[in-house]
Amino acid sequence: TKGLATKHGLTKGLATKLHGATKHTTQKAHGTAGHDDTAHADLHTGHAGTSDEKELRASVNKAYWVVAKDRVDYQEQTDMKRELTEAFNRIKTETGVGSLQELLGAYLTEEETNFEAYQLINRLNAELDSQESAKTAMVGEIAEIEQ
Repeated sequence: TKGLATKHGLTKGLATKLHGATKHTTQKAHGTAGHDDTAHADLHTGHAGTSDEKELRASVNKAYWVVAKDRVDYQEQTDMKRELTEAFNRIKTETGVGSLQELLGAYLTEEETNFEAYQLINRLNAELDSQESAKTAMVGEIAEIEQ
């Protein structure tokens, strides 16, 4: 019941009542309900206090909506899995790869090639900057010599 209370934001007392009511209902359905626990018996016979009954109903209602939300989340995850599977199947068809490992290998190879090209461009840009600086210096020297 402590996990139930923490997960659903219930007070420990309400979670205990909810857990007890569920347990009692299960026992009653199986014919094993004990009558020594008057709180559980009162809950099912209608002798529970009005505020306790309202709190329990609110807790049950809240638990219902948590379950409903979990079902929606599960459906969204199922839909996302289906969409990802379809997308991967399109990628496999268009690229000719047969597995995720092949796709990953091809991606890493392309990434390495692109990184090498990026490094080459950076080196060439640095060399170009150096050559432009040298040219500017030479133009300045020529201008001094001409004067």
